[in-house]
Amino acid sequence: NENQQNNKGDYNNSKKHNQHKREGKIVHGQDPMKSKAVTFPMNWNILWVAAAFLIVILILAVVIKISLRKKWYRDLLKKSKEDCAMELYNYFLKKIRNTGFKRLNGITLHEYAYDLQNELEDFSVGDANFLSLTQIYTRILYGCQTISEDEWEQFTDFYKEFNRNLKGEMGSFRYLIHFFSI
Repeated sequence: NENQQNNKGDYNNSKKHNQHKREGKIVHGQDPMKSKAVTFPMNWNILWVAAAFLIVILILAVVIKISLRKKWYRDLLKKSKEDCAMELYNYFLKKIRNTGFKRLNGITLHEYAYDLQNELEDFSVGDANFLSLTQIYTRILYGCQTISEDEWEQFTDFYKEFNRNLKGEMGSFRYLIHFFSI
């Protein structure tokens, strides 16, 4: 009796063993690597935590960038009007260049500003437009002249609307991509 049960148990085990062998068998037309592949269950909790972590890092980076820009502008306002105007103009040049309006070799700042006047028409704030700022900048740079309060206000007015106008020109998605270089 006992031998019969052992034989039955051995028979069932060998049947299961043979069945297992048949399942692992390579079938024609099936990729042999996929038939022997080991798969692991995906832990979706880790994925959600990683996504939340990346979002928090991105928000933190944006807040830090905005804070640093505001600090830079506050520190800039402590300088002389001429130094501040020159630094703001260079800031405008850099940001406009990053949007895709490249300045070709051999072109003066006046020619560059005149060429951009139509593209940057929406950037104008009152009397402040890129061409007028270029004229003031070259007077400061080459003429070593001081600027009036009205000329100074043109730079600050232009700056206050500059990033919003830049976002409108580039589009929200492209602006977001270039946010840290702008």
